[in-house]
Amino acid sequence: MGGGVGTPDNMMEQRLRVAMSITKSLDGFHYGGVACNFLTLDHILLQWTGNDDDGQFCIASLINLSRAVVFAEVSEQEAKEAVRKDLSDLGLILCALFSGESDVSSD
Repeated sequence: MGGGVGTPDNMMEQRLRVAMSITKSLDGFHYGGVACNFLTLDHILLQWTGNDDDGQFCIASLINLSRAVVFAEVSEQEAKEAVRKDLSDLGLILCALFSGESDVSSD
């Protein structure tokens, strides 16, 4: 895959893993009928597993769900707005991630 630790290829690979992990976690929430409704980098906990020989995996946990919206408890319109907010927040997070404004290293 990519180059060695700290190389541009490796850094991009790490960022892609983080992006996929955050997106997958958020998708799981939405599939389960919950929107975070306030997603920031501070509300994402990353855990790296594996090693460089076997390939590293990133698991993203979404934390601080104090503003979460449970779809079954609100109108369809409110649920859609909460999902829209999550997707907008995700876009901002991915922008920061790929512009280099955030550190996602597994070190």
